[in-house]
Amino acid sequence: MDIRRFFNKPRSVSEDPGDGDRACVSEAGCSYAQTSEEIDSAREANVSPVEASRQQRSSQQASEPAGDLGIDQPNQVVKKNYPSSLFSGKKRSFHSAWYTNRDWLEYSVNADAAYCYPCQKFRAPGSSMDSAFTLNGFSDWKHAVEMGKGLNKHAASKEHMLCATMWKDKEMRIATGREVSTLVNAEQLQRNRYYLSSIVDVIEFLAGNHLPFRGDNDSYASMSDDGCGLFLSMFEYTLRKVVLATIAQSIPHNARYTSHEIQNELLDNMSTMVTEHIVTEVGESFYTIKVDGTRDPTGRETISIVVRFINELYEPTERLLTIATADQGDAATLTDTIVEELSKAGLSPRRIISQVYDGASLMSGKHGGVQKRLQEKLQRDIPYVHCFNHQLHLVVSHALAAEQAVLDFFSTCNILYKFCRRPTVAILYKGERLKRLLEQCWTGHFGTVCCFKII
Repeated sequence: MDIRRFFNKPRSVSEDPGDGDRACVSEAGCSYAQTSEEIDSAREANVSPVEASRQQRSSQQASEPAGDLGIDQPNQVVKKNYPSSLFSGKKRSFHSAWYTNRDWLEYSVNADAAYCYPCQKFRAPGSSMDSAFTLNGFSDWKHAVEMGKGLNKHAASKEHMLCATMWKDKEMRIATGREVSTLVNAEQLQRNRYYLSSIVDVIEFLAGNHLPFRGDNDSYASMSDDGCGLFLSMFEYTLRKVVLATIAQSIPHNARYTSHEIQNELLDNMSTMVTEHIVTEVGESFYTIKVDGTRDPTGRETISIVVRFINELYEPTERLLTIATADQGDAATLTDTIVEELSKAGLSPRRIISQVYDGASLMSGKHGGVQKRLQEKLQRDIPYVHCFNHQLHLVVSHALAAEQAVLDFFSTCNILYKFCRRPTVAILYKGERLKRLLEQCWTGHFGTVCCFKII
């Protein structure tokens, strides 16, 4: 279930102000750019080069419908002039009058094609339905309203009538308040919600405490066995409650909601809700981005993106927006990833007023660093600020580097760390584990000192 699509409802009838702006043969005289191959193939098919070019582009996009179609109802776009194409030497185009008595019909501006709304939404997987009204888009304007062809032929097909019936049935249930949820016994519905909320509570606890979910198996029947993981173990513990145990007995075996796919889906929904809340907090305010990254064991770059803004109480607020990954760690890839993640979350990159990174040339470079590339990509000046935490770290590093005894101490600690990591030694050594010492991160130094304090 993608709850984000629920809130993305288009208008049923929309006025497109950009009449005549499409790149095709129109009243404005625009045309597609054709290659010699397209012109030759058009002559062989006895159609215009423009139509051949448009048909070729349509066939390349046949794997999925256009992206500007309706979600909860048909998107019946009304224009004064639709893009026209040549059919047998005569210009023809879509007409808004075709919507009359065809409430199922919708028009895609992007594809310049007609689609059937109920057939897209309710057709059975793997059905033999004509893909012209579901994937490719119908654009044979010459035969669109002829008897037994085009729109009329599709409207009379058995597959269309079945999908249209399902569509109208759904609309009637929504209008009368008799959706699927209300058809279920109210008491059972309450039990199902209590059961699912218990699963959500376990997932929220594990995710909030950064604990692993799964073990060797995720079978519901094996939740009391060893190696089933923390999720099933905790859920088995909650089932000891009499109320929840009784409810679990009434849950169908195919709706346990304990598989790892459901866990991941619930985590994605939680993540989406948190991100949407952060975006709502930011609103129309300008904000600062704070980005840092590190490589994971697989060699991919893991990037944390934090936004800093002024909330409604005029208080400076910081929120971790997302943690993204990039296959490459160069400045161009990191810049594209930052802009993409901000846009995907719903924040406009145009409202960035400053950028905060560490002092590495990859991020802070004046000519090829992320800070410079971001300014070039957004085509405006965005001040770069060297992260104060990293500056403090550099001060500490340089201050301690002036004391030879401190250098010798941590050098010895680093040798011990590497020695204890040897497989033969690691098996025998049962004492406190030393931390890895990194110049750019002093938490390891602090942890090492704490180990010696314990010893």
